[in-house]
Amino acid sequence: MIHHGACIGASFAQSTGRSKEPLHRPRRRPPQRLLGTAKNTTIRLWHRKRPSVETDPQGTNQRIWHVVASIPQGRVSTYGDIARFAGLGRAARRVGWALRQLPSDTRVPWHRVINSAGKLSLPSTSDAGRLQRKRLEKEGVTVRSGDRIALATYRWIPGDACR
Repeated sequence: MIHHGACIGASFAQSTGRSKEPLHRPRRRPPQRLLGTAKNTTIRLWHRKRPSVETDPQGTNQRIWHVVASIPQGRVSTYGDIARFAGLGRAARRVGWALRQLPSDTRVPWHRVINSAGKLSLPSTSDAGRLQRKRLEKEGVTVRSGDRIALATYRWIPGDACR
């Protein structure tokens, strides 16, 4: 039997309640045109605009920027730490989005935010990655090979005295 382009097959047993052949579930592949549509949709979603100041009625970006501005020179914090200190729980990616919204001439020290593995998140070959490394080294933070920073030494927690 064919139903909406898919072949449906079944066999029935006599009175024993068992089938002579197993029931088969047809393998149905979506038409190629649907695969293309799904692919385009995925790409479109990937490039959608991130939250900005104008679309930030709760002031989340402002809270994140305030916490980042509190990180003292020569110290670093992680995206996850910033999210917790800003009252956002585990929303580390939201911190990244907020930092991406900063204007290029900002005084907020975005370069002091790194990932939880103690590494610089920006590619070391990018202009922003080189700038982040340069600014941290200028502040006295040692950036080891592989763009790693010793969190045990340089991690900032609010309320800690600067080392």
